[in-house]
Amino acid sequence: MFTGSSRILMASDSDATNPISVSLTPTFPEYLRINWWVTWRRFRLLVPFAVLMLIGFAFIPMLVGGPETPADQYVRLAPALILPAIVFLLLPITIYLSVRRRWKTAPELREPRTYTINNDGLRVVGVSFEGFTAWSNIVSAERVGSQILLGNRQQQFFLIPDRAMESDELWLRFCQLVSTKVSGSRLKAGRRSRHR
Repeated sequence: MFTGSSRILMASDSDATNPISVSLTPTFPEYLRINWWVTWRRFRLLVPFAVLMLIGFAFIPMLVGGPETPADQYVRLAPALILPAIVFLLLPITIYLSVRRRWKTAPELREPRTYTINNDGLRVVGVSFEGFTAWSNIVSAERVGSQILLGNRQQQFFLIPDRAMESDELWLRFCQLVSTKVSGSRLKAGRRSRHR
């Protein structure tokens, strides 16, 4: 759930020449969600194999007869549980602990920031940092849950909760601007997330 604050710093949502400015304070759940999503995206091919290994481990002793007892067959097949244990236990625990440690040790992740989005690109200003990224460097745009992710070629993402778009008109303007500027945009101009 988004617990940070957001506000719009613009004169009118209907004026397409004004930049879209959104101020927000990131939250730990948002930061965890983006890291979770990026990691699972990288390791998604392991999930079907892990599921197949779990199914095989559960049913092969019942399907294959032989002189061994089912308990002996389970013991012999125990190494097949290594990949599922890594994918379904070790990976989630490691992600959570590393994200939590980074969140606690990096104050720039927690500080308020303002995104200013216009025809030239995206500017982000925080208390201890400021940067600008031209649209030519943004190669992907999509919504994951209640978050908007704008990604560059190095797989670094700008995270903007869609809740920060306080009006449907502003959301529509934002989506239209992104879809014209980012060729790999999968951001739909439809309804905003219900997680507000």
